[in-house]
Amino acid sequence: MLVKILVTAGAAAGGAALLLYSSLGQAEYYHHVDELMESPESWEGQNLRVNGIVEPGSIEEEIVDHTLQREFVLEHEGERLRVQHEGPAPDTFRD
Repeated sequence: MLVKILVTAGAAAGGAALLLYSSLGQAEYYHHVDELMESPESWEGQNLRVNGIVEPGSIEEEIVDHTLQREFVLEHEGERLRVQHEGPAPDTFRD
């Protein structure tokens, strides 16, 4: 009986550890514009989550190959960044 309990507890602990490991490996953290501008060349060409305020009037949208593409300027702490985004807009995206 004790062996069954230990095997079950070990399997549950292993499953929990695997779930934790896999979820942490896929976490995407966002960066503020001023953080990215400290060394912009190191981020060039990468897909990132960026936090900032959309500069009013800077949003340009067009449909290319059935996909909505947009460019806009984000600002945070006095730093500005031109952003290219493809697909549906995030829920918090506003001009």
